[in-house]
Amino acid sequence: MKVCDEYRSQINAYLDDELPLPDKAAFEAHVAECPDCRAALDAERRFLEGLRSSGPLYSAPPQLRSRVEEMLIKMEPPEQRGFRGIWERVSRLGYFSSSLARPAMASVLIFAVLGGV
Repeated sequence: MKVCDEYRSQINAYLDDELPLPDKAAFEAHVAECPDCRAALDAERRFLEGLRSSGPLYSAPPQLRSRVEEMLIKMEPPEQRGFRGIWERVSRLGYFSSSLARPAMASVLIFAVLGGV
């Protein structure tokens, strides 16, 4: 089961298409042969599809979105302006590796702005 534990720890990275090609090939080969890991992969896939299809509970008003964008642009050094630079730096920390990372990051930024208002 130790081998299965290692592959199961890679399920989220696989579903987020973040596994390097050699690891991805090994993961797919293992899942094709292991019914338990295939079931775990299918369950996680169904869970994520359910989350994605449910949509956001709340939508930020356009004024708030523009204020957050302005604040983020002012915080960034000129060479890393925009959301891509922020996302790249945050993702390097390793805290946001799941498919829910972007919505989680957006929520944190919105609450930070609302707290400052």
